[in-house]
Amino acid sequence: MAGQRQKHPDDLVYRRGGRVKPLEEVDPTVVRVDWPPPEGISPPARSIWRETMKLANSRLLPTDYFQAMRWITWVDKWLEQMSLLANEDAVIEGVTGPARNPRFMVIRQIEQSVIHAEQAMGLDPRARMRNGITYKQEQDALDELKARRDGRKPTRMEEKA
Repeated sequence: MAGQRQKHPDDLVYRRGGRVKPLEEVDPTVVRVDWPPPEGISPPARSIWRETMKLANSRLLPTDYFQAMRWITWVDKWLEQMSLLANEDAVIEGVTGPARNPRFMVIRQIEQSVIHAEQAMGLDPRARMRNGITYKQEQDALDELKARRDGRKPTRMEEKA
């Protein structure tokens, strides 16, 4: 039958001998360790460090501390460069005439380092899914959607009908 599901979506998770592992729930209220922020970073970067580590500490190992320090250092550099760029023009006068501000290239390189570190530590949604991590709020929302789909709780469309 073209266009129709052959199996229920819940049956597809453990297909082919457990090729896909189930997601592991993480409760963000549980904090394992309180890592201090690295010395010499700006106050906005310290704030980002505190908020991120509140959620990430429950999944990071002690050996991840150095990766986290590199990440927040790059974030601090990015914040610094962005604040400097706010006061500069996108096009500057170069040796041979008008040229694009070289700060854009620096920012792009910093962003690549930040993105790489976020993926390694599972700080972005795709990396969390690849690592098999889901936060409790995401899992609760998914459970609610599944309940609606299975008819345990009527959706708004069903209530109107």
